[in-house]
Amino acid sequence: MSTKASATVLNADKLNYDKTLSFASLEKVVGVLSLHENTTPENAISKVPDGCAVVVTKEMELGESIIRGLPESCKLICEAGEFERQFSRFWRGIEN
Repeated sequence: MSTKASATVLNADKLNYDKTLSFASLEKVVGVLSLHENTTPENAISKVPDGCAVVVTKEMELGESIIRGLPESCKLICEAGEFERQFSRFWRGIEN
């Protein structure tokens, strides 16, 4: 029997800015989903519960101290949207 991971979405209000987005599909995949609005780097750690495996952010940079402060259960951190812009910034940093 496999267990589903839990996930936390930080700045969910920025993902669902027009109140038409449903998180139901994501919730089916992860089992337990926590949505948090108006997240700042200063309160991000407090919004990620122990046992959370996935953290999804929107328009928020997580510095090293925040990442190190997340529960050990956290295995994946991902940014929702704007992949091309973020990836190109990352790639330029590697080339230089």
